[in-house]
Amino acid sequence: STEDCVIAGNIAFDTSAEACLGNSVLFENNTDLINFQVDSWLWDFGDDQTSDEENPSHTFTSKGDFTVTLTVFFGGACQQSVTGMVSVKSPQISAGVDQKICEGNTVSLAGSFGGNVTGVAWPTSGDGTFNNASRENAVYTPGTGDIAAKTVTLTLTSTDAFCSPISDQMVVTLQSPADLIVAAGTLPGRRNA
Repeated sequence: STEDCVIAGNIAFDTSAEACLGNSVLFENNTDLINFQVDSWLWDFGDDQTSDEENPSHTFTSKGDFTVTLTVFFGGACQQSVTGMVSVKSPQISAGVDQKICEGNTVSLAGSFGGNVTGVAWPTSGDGTFNNASRENAVYTPGTGDIAAKTVTLTLTSTDAFCSPISDQMVVTLQSPADLIVAAGTLPGRRNA
């Protein structure tokens, strides 16, 4: 009967309210039944995946809001459930498109980020400098090594601690005035007929 299943204590769990797509989420079972012994657990993560572990970890494979249900079986024929929500975010980052500039010019970057990314940084493979490397729309001034190599790769990386870092790259090609003249089909000091 239903009266035989009245518990003293509580059925509860803790987890992160937000999670990152592809990262493992720990579910901590805080069930405390004073007058019954637990027979088993059943977790339904709301994404067609389940677990019978007491304190499972689960990795969500799609973004969205998921209703997670913990059902506790006890007393031979009794069960009670509790639910919670987990919002799974998909971090997004873009360094923008590759750019060609003339030697001596700066690069105005057009990076972007979304999902649950809250901060970014621009590391570089070159020797140039950023006016503010923690802004997605920073300005990069190529260094002498960048100019000599005629190319530099800039990487926009997420810096927030909530999700594993993600990154995207863009390439800056540096052209000298001589490169532009040759590309246009004229050579310095020579007349084209």
